Parts: sequence; C-alpha cells; structure tokens
Amino acid sequence: MQFLSPAFWRHSLVRHPVLWPALLFAAWLLCTAAWRPLAMPDEGRYASISLEMAISGNWAVPLLNGLPFFHKPPLFYWINAAALKLFGADPWVARMASILGAWLMGMGMYLFLLRHAGLRQAGWTLAMLATMPFLFGGAQYANLDMLVAGLISCTILAAAHAVLQAKAGLPWKPWVLLAYLLAALGLLAKGLIGIVLPGAVLFVWLVWQRHWIGLWRLLSLPGLLLLLAVGLPWFVLMDQRYPGFLHYFFIYQHFQRFAETGFNNQHGAWFYPVVLFGLTLPWSLWLIPGLRTAWRHWQSAANRRALLVPARPLGGAASLQRLAWVWLLVITVFFSLPRSKLAGYILPVLPAWAMLLTGWALAWKRSRRQRQTSQMQSQSQSQSQSQSQSQSQSQQPLLSNRRLPAFFLSAALLCVVGIGAAARYQPESSRSAVPLLQQQLRPSDEIIMLDEYEYDLPFYLDTDRPMWVVSAWDDPELLRHDNWRKELLEAGAFDIPSKATLFIRPQELDDRLCHTLQQRRVWIWGDTSEETLQRHAFLRALQPVWQHPEHQGDDALWLLQGPAAMARLGCAPG
Repeated sequence: MQFLSPAFWRHSLVRHPVLWPALLFAAWLLCTAAWRPLAMPDEGRYASISLEMAISGNWAVPLLNGLPFFHKPPLFYWINAAALKLFGADPWVARMASILGAWLMGMGMYLFLLRHAGLRQAGWTLAMLATMPFLFGGAQYANLDMLVAGLISCTILAAAHAVLQAKAGLPWKPWVLLAYLLAALGLLAKGLIGIVLPGAVLFVWLVWQRHWIGLWRLLSLPGLLLLLAVGLPWFVLMDQRYPGFLHYFFIYQHFQRFAETGFNNQHGAWFYPVVLFGLTLPWSLWLIPGLRTAWRHWQSAANRRALLVPARPLGGAASLQRLAWVWLLVITVFFSLPRSKLAGYILPVLPAWAMLLTGWALAWKRSRRQRQTSQMQSQSQSQSQSQSQSQSQSQQPLLSNRRLPAFFLSAALLCVVGIGAAARYQPESSRSAVPLLQQQLRPSDEIIMLDEYEYDLPFYLDTDRPMWVVSAWDDPELLRHDNWRKELLEAGAFDIPSKATLFIRPQELDDRLCHTLQQRRVWIWGDTSEETLQRHAFLRALQPVWQHPEHQGDDALWLLQGPAAMARLGCAPG
C-alpha cells in the first residue's frame, strides 16, 4: 500500500513539515499511557490532588486529603483536572499534563531547528527525543517534572528565536512576549526555576557570543508586565487567603529546605551525567564519536583560541551548538549543587542533549559517506580488484544509511518494552481493594488509615472525601524528614480546623471510633504486622474484609459497624 512506503512518508513530510510530526509525536506519547497503574507515592499524590480539584470545583487551591497543598503551584493540577472532567478518572488521563509537557518540548525543538538548521536535522532531533527512554518515561509519569521541563525548553527556544530573528532583520518582538508568557507558565508549573533556568541559559549563551544587543532586546518591559499579569495573581490570592503562604512557598520551599539534611535521594556530582547517559541509550552512544571529534579539534591551538571568539554568523551551526552546550551544562550544574537529586530534575536538558547527539550522528554519517565514496572511486579506477570485491564495497553505503534508522527502531522498542515491564511489575497500589469499596462503601462511611496514607485510593475511588489518618502527630521528628507525614502536616498548618478532624493520635483512636460508630460505619486501612495488631488490639480477632492479594502481612481493610464493633472496643454505653 502507498501509505506504507518510505517514499510516501518522505513526500508527505516535505508537504506537511509540521502537521505530521505533531500528530505522530502525540500518538506516540499516548500509545502506552494507559498501560501502568499509578506509581506510589508521586503519581498517586498528584493524580488525587487533580481529581479533588475537578470534583470539588475549587480551582484555586490544590487540596491533598482536603488540606491546602502548597508544595507546588497549580498549573499541573489545572491541566489534569480539566482532562479528568473531560475523560474521567483513569491513570492515562492523570498523565495528560506530563504528556503535554513532553509534546511541547519535542515540537518546540523541532520548529526551532526547522527554521534555523533545516528539515533533516529537525526531523532526526525530534525522532531522537521521542525515542529517548528518559523523555518517553517522563511523559508517562504523572508528576510536575515533565511539564516544567517542556515549558523551560520552550522559553529558551522562543527567546533564542527572537534573538536570531532580530539579527536577521525579521519580526522578533512577539517572540520575546511569547518567551515571557512561557516563563510565567513555568512559574505556575513549578516555581522560580521556570524563570531562573531559561534566564541563566540565555544570559551565558549571549555573553559567550558577545551579542550584547540580544541581551538588551530580551529585557522587555511589556514582557515583564505580561509575566507578572499571568504568573503573579495566583500567588497573591493564596497569600490573602492563607497568611504566610508566600514565605512558605518562596523562602522555605525554594531556599531553606535545601539547607536541611533530612532529604532522601542524596547523591554526588556523578549522578546526573550517569543518569543522562544511561536513560538516553542507545542514542547516547553517539557521544563516543562526538568526544573523538572534539578531542581532535581541541588538539589544535587555533581551535582552542576559537572557543573564546563569538561564533559567526549568529544562528549558524557553531552558535547553535554553543546554545546546546550552555543549555546542557548550566541546568546540569544547577541541579547538581543540592544534596538531594532526582532524575526528573534534568529533563529540561534533553532537547540540548538531542541536538548535540544529532549533530554528531549526522556528522559521522557524512564523513562515512565521503570516505566510502572516495574508496569506491579509487577502486573503480583500479583494474586489479575483482568483481565480487566491487559488489561488496558497493553495499557499504547502504549499510551506513541504515545505521540511524536501526538506532531509531531499537530506541523505540526499548521505550515500549520499558513501559511494558513497569506495567507487568505490580507496584504498591490500593486499586485491588477498590472493587470491594465501590460495592459496599456508603456515603456516610468514614475511612481511617493507620500510620500510612494511600495517595492513590481517592483517585481509584473517584472521590474527594477526606480520610482520617492515625499517626504520632506530636513527634517533632516528623518535620525533619521528607515523607507523607511531613506533607500532611505542612498542609494541615494552613487549615487548623480540618487538621483537628483529620489527624488522629493513636491514643485518641478508640474514643473517636466509639463516638463515630454510634451513627455510621468505619473502614480501617492498615497492615497486618504484629506491631500494628499490638498497637490496635481490637483488630487482632477481627477478620479483614480484604487483604493485599500478593503481599502477605501487607495492606488489609477492616469494616467496623454496629454494637458488635463497639463492644470489641469496650465503648461505654450511650
């Protein structure tokens, strides 16, 4: 069939250089989004917050278990809540904001290179980005990293395009405004890094280029006003409703918490280079010929001196390569400074990394073709070569032409297999208990969680009902370590009345149960460990109505109701 032939797709791409890449890239990102259950804790947390926003209609305040959750700004929740209202509570819908971030990153880079480097490099860079397991996995994961990465990338690209447009005498001011708008959305996606990182990358690049007029053009008063008009109102509104919010969000979350020592995921400076190389295989293997070429280039004193000279013309291959290097290094170094390091933090460097890898791969392919052409010409002039040798040599260009497509197919397969493996492995999840709860849970029932909080349970139940949580809430150590208790405690500090209702200390549980059971049923979620059964003796002889089907001694669900439950607890009559 015609549409299966490579020639058809090449001609279609030439006729529609934006439409086909945009549609195919979106379809690729969506194709496996429904395979996995929500991963705990991150996906469960962010999916449930988005669902609570969609159900409650409270679009201003992100709520975690009914409490204001201000670790992050609201853009991710807004996007996902809108998608959940349209398509319903399903894990793939909860990943919509991440998919959108990855799509913006890839298409932004594609359009930039299409204008400044040509269709060939733009197409291969997009293909490389799309099939990097790092980007593909980030798009399939419901947290804020991929969305802010896409917005940071597009901010850099829009501003760089404005500078290059102005240099070429073409309209540039609308692109500056677009860059400021994207920076405002980055602020609403994850805070100050949406502004600081693009600004740092563009500043270092233009200083390296000594393009001072470009810096001046990017300092736009209308752009700054647009940024404030889009990015500021939500923060002002929250501080009016919740005094102390601005200090908590900007001072504590952005600065003070990184001076603390109780964070998880502490790694050395080696972490991000290893993550970047490993999670972008097989494409990252093109770093090897790239380093070989760079070493030969560095051996020349003239070339070393040329590094200090602005690349001319601005917008040529050399200056675009400098932009990619600055983009890669500035963001990697920035996130390497804190002790706590998560892989998703450096997702914004992927477009720059793909641009460099594509350049090295295409340069290798050109040099390979030139050497083979030269060899074939010399061999065709020599009468001493046999016909079989000529045929063997004539096949070599075909093999070299297949190298990049082979990388593309193997990378795409690796992406799909990786998501399939993650789907087959059953992570910690509450969804196996959901069918029972959906059948038996009454609107008046209460759900109590014993010394744990199942982030994904509200999402799978498709509810915004807050759940009571039992823990040693008076322990001062809880605020010194990143975990679910600290998240709930910090959220509860902005809503003291709800905190008093939802947070139960172990010594208060029996009295709360006795009072509640007089009017309604209570579901208890906890584990069946000996420690839990000793702490809550009334559960020891009570048969769970549900237990985790695979992990013995793990999560279980008990139902307390009526006089029998009150007698088990030793409740006073009346």
